[in-house]
This record gives sequence, structure tokens and C-alpha cells, in this order.
Amino acid sequence: MARFVLFEDHVYPDLLPILYWRSVFELNSGRRCLMDRVTHGLGEHPCGLWARDWMAAVAAHRCQLPVNQSIDGDTVLVNGRWIARRPIEVRRAPFVATCDGSVLYVSCDATLAGRLSPEVMLDEARWRDALAGVPTDEVDAALVRFPWDLVTRNAETLVGDWRSTDCAVDGTVSSAAFLLKPDYIHIGEGTVVRPSATIDAESGPVFVSSNVTIEPHTYVAGPAYIGPGTVIKPQASVVGGTSIGPACRVGGEVNNCIISGYTRKEHEGYLGRCFVGNWVDIGPGTANTDIKTTYGPIRVCLGPRTVDTGLSAFGAIIADHVRVGTNQKIPNGAVIGFAASVAAGLFLPKFLPSFAWFTDSGLASGDPTRLLATAKLAMAARSVDLTPEEAELFKRLPELIARYEG
Repeated sequence: MARFVLFEDHVYPDLLPILYWRSVFELNSGRRCLMDRVTHGLGEHPCGLWARDWMAAVAAHRCQLPVNQSIDGDTVLVNGRWIARRPIEVRRAPFVATCDGSVLYVSCDATLAGRLSPEVMLDEARWRDALAGVPTDEVDAALVRFPWDLVTRNAETLVGDWRSTDCAVDGTVSSAAFLLKPDYIHIGEGTVVRPSATIDAESGPVFVSSNVTIEPHTYVAGPAYIGPGTVIKPQASVVGGTSIGPACRVGGEVNNCIISGYTRKEHEGYLGRCFVGNWVDIGPGTANTDIKTTYGPIRVCLGPRTVDTGLSAFGAIIADHVRVGTNQKIPNGAVIGFAASVAAGLFLPKFLPSFAWFTDSGLASGDPTRLLATAKLAMAARSVDLTPEEAELFKRLPELIARYEG
């Protein structure tokens, strides 16, 4: 098997603001991040990553792989946006597999490897020139283009992730709890399911990881994934293709969402069809809408431009290190940028810039130094240290974000 390297491409700005704090390889889909999905499909671990220069140090530390090193022949470059769901067959070099106009993977010989670099793959014009004349074919695959692609595909991805060997009850399930269609339920080691909790796999499999607590009077319906160390609070409802965790605390009603790690949404309030980043706090009573009153298409503001999602139902994109206060109202198609803070009685705007501070007095810029200190405290409270690489990225982000949000 040839060695393989995952790469970011020129499409990454379409995935902001959720890529300010992570590489594309770390995005969650179903039960795995995208890097693990490709690794599982190829049956081989990557030997390196190609990423944006300002994300390189963080990606190297988190993924424990060399970043932006040159390659030689017998290397396969694989697009990190690939939602791989089945075993991947790679054709022999030289060859380029494409999907919807993007490079899916490149099988390199020595000549082709010498024409490619991380900078080339981040520039559409340059990679088209570098790959001109190489045998090419279209491949049936799924690539993430916008954040809502992860959400809309999550239910089918969770179903595709399930294997019959996943069925197991290794944790403690109360005799007064209910498991519906248990052949499609996994309860991990150290997990506790309290009395009167219901886990319902009749509409799709439910995979509950290790050391999860599912409190009384909760309802979890598949397809769903609950990450390790997460707590599902009493009377919570988690349904409709939702992935959570790790180490989250979730209450209220959650429908068809991806909630990344270390996020707290402990109280009443509806969260529907949303992508939520890491280290997010959502206060009591906060809720979003995910359908227009006209049932028309949802439009999303990505920085200075507006994109028609083509969807009649989509909630919000909430980036990392966001703080949302009590009883906030989030409109459909809203974007809340990196490290933004919300404490207002007003309906939120459709686009809230990164580092914004939104109150009844209006919109202001938060102090990045103070927000970094808050991020450190929030992480330390959950026994996680902010790494030097992450601290340096946090300090650089105000300048970098200005390029994309204006």
C-alpha cells in the first residue's frame, strides 16, 4: 500500500468559521472525525498532513503527525474533506480522482509528486496546472463543502457507520430503563443508563460510548452517537441524526445536530439542525429556529457573502469558544463566529462576527486578550490545558479573521 497524506484544499474558506480553531481533518462526521474516516476506509494510517501554514502547528500537535513535509513517489494525496463511508480503492499512479470539480485523491509517481506541495493544493489555479494531462476520472463520493453538509449528511453517515458487531451492553443499564430494538444499541463500558431513560433504535442505531451518563426521564432516538464522558441531563430529548461529544453536558431538546467536544448545553431550549463547535456554553432557555415561516430556502452569511443552502430547514453554525447567554433567540441560518459572546434580549443578527460582544447596547468587539484568558479558564475547569500552539493561534486569529470577515 502506498503511503497517504491528507491535504486541505482551496475550499477551506467555505468552512469558516468552524475551521479557525481546527484543521479540516478534525471535523466530526457520524462517529468519527474526517481523518479517522479516511484512515478506516484505507485501512492505513496517514504518514502526514498538508494544511494552511497558520494551522500547521496546531494540526501537528493534535493529530500527532508531521505537517507540510514534501513527498516523493508512491504517495497518495487524499482530500481531508472526504466523508469516507466504505473501503477505499485507490488506482495506480499517476492518477487523479475527482468529485464535483474537486480533487478527491492523487496517486503520485515521482514526477507528479515533484509538482505538488501544500501551497499548490490550497490554490485552485495552481493545482489545475500541476495536474493537467494526468489521467483523471470522476468518483462517486461525498465531500464537505459547507458546514451544513456535515449536518444534513449526519443521519445517513451514522447509519452507515453501524456494524452488527457494534451491538453490546458493556455498561450498567437500570432494569427500569427502556431499550427499544436492542440489536441496534451499543452501551459502552462505564456508561450508566438511569431509571426511566429510553434509548430508541427503531429509526436508526444508537451508539453510546464509554463513561456516559444518561439521566432519568431522557429520550435518545437513533440514529445517534453519544461521545465518551458526556452527560445527558434529565428530561433531555436527543433525536434525528445527532452526534455529541466527547465530554459534553446536554439538556433540553436536540434534533439533528453535531455538537463537538466539551460543550455545555445543560438546560431547556431547542437546538435544531446546528453545527456547534468545541468549548461552547449555551445558557438556559436559549433556542434557535431552523425553518422559515414561509418554508423558503435558508440563506447563510459566510463573512461578507451570502450563500443559499438550498435547504428548507437549517439551524445555525456556532463556532468554537462561543458564549451564549440566557433566553437568547437564534434565527435560522445564523452564524456565530469564533469566541463571540452573546447576552442580549434582542433577536440575534444572522451573522455575528468572530470576537464579537453582542448585548442590548448593540454590537462591539471583544478584547482578544481577555477572551483568551476566559478560554484558558474554561478549559482548565474541564481538566484540559490550552497548549502553547493553541495559545499562539488564538493570538493570531484577530488578524487572520479580518481577511475573511472584513
